[in-house]
Amino acid sequence: MIHVFVEHTLNPEGKAYFADWVQEIHSWASPFEGFVDVKVIKDLQESNTVLLLEFEKYEHLQIWRTSNEHHSILSKIHPYHTGASKMRTYEW
Repeated sequence: MIHVFVEHTLNPEGKAYFADWVQEIHSWASPFEGFVDVKVIKDLQESNTVLLLEFEKYEHLQIWRTSNEHHSILSKIHPYHTGASKMRTYEW
């Protein structure tokens, strides 16, 4: 199983939109082979917003990451960014 933690640094409007945006990711990613889930992760030590994206295999994640759907959903959160996103990918 592949687990991707993505940390977004967002302005207040982006933070308010984040949970809805993650639900949109779920709708757009769920038809993709190997998609398992996407969740909002609350960071108790930082004010940044974090999501957890899960796919069955790394290859499935790569197909999602190179898709038009992925690029479209990212464009919806981009205007709210106040800093760079950080992504960490794990397998367990």
